[in-house]
Amino acid sequence: MFIESVIVSGPELADAAVFFEKGANVVQGGSNTGKSYIVQCIKFALGATKPPKPIKESRGYTTVKVKFVHDDGRFFTVVRGLTANSKPNFYDEEGKIHTLGVKHNSRNMSSVSNQILNRMGLNGKLLLKGTVSLNNASFTLRDFEKVFLMDETRIVADYSPLGTGQNDESAKEKSILKLLLTGRDDAGVKEAKKELALKGALKHRATAVEEIIK
Repeated sequence: MFIESVIVSGPELADAAVFFEKGANVVQGGSNTGKSYIVQCIKFALGATKPPKPIKESRGYTTVKVKFVHDDGRFFTVVRGLTANSKPNFYDEEGKIHTLGVKHNSRNMSSVSNQILNRMGLNGKLLLKGTVSLNNASFTLRDFEKVFLMDETRIVADYSPLGTGQNDESAKEKSILKLLLTGRDDAGVKEAKKELALKGALKHRATAVEEIIK
């Protein structure tokens, strides 16, 4: 699956579009030529809270549409108004329209993140956030976005494109990399945390009983 096109539309204006092909695509150009605007349009269509930063060329455009194409030729599109409070409209492979939320919720399919991850077999996957605390988090489209969509600042950064480079993110970054390379997530961390809590509770009870006996 890949992004085939990004199109912005507006009343009485010709569509402005950029098209991609399967594989790696590079958008290049001088300063203030719209490279970042394209990236921001994709991010906003996929659930970002802030609309693309206005530029002179974007005046009058009110809607962004991103088209995804499957390997077998089927496609779906995400359409969103270029305002902060707008919600994405999801046109599925059969042409049915679903109005979705922008916040990921692993328990249902009501967000654009869930819909797209589900089509890649990645919805509901769990990430390990801390090796000591055994905290976990759902894998979201925002996590995956760091891999398939990079702006120039991330390309030249000296830290992993999977995260911010902060030490407290290293466990999660490794978990994301393992998931994308092997297809295996860290769902087992939930059971491990339960077992750890149970052992702690049993130890506490045993200590209490020893004190009573004494």
